[in-house]
Amino acid sequence: MLQLLGERVLSNCFWQQATCALICNSQILIDVGRRVLVEPNGA
Repeated sequence: MLQLLGERVLSNCFWQQATCALICNSQILIDVGRRVLVEPNGA
């Protein structure tokens, strides 16, 4: 029982980190996309 609980906590931690990384990466992609759209000449 305790092992199952520990695994659940670990997987929750992992998913929170993965979700955070996804959000951070998508924010970077959005920023880059905006720059490409706003500055098509690469100025």
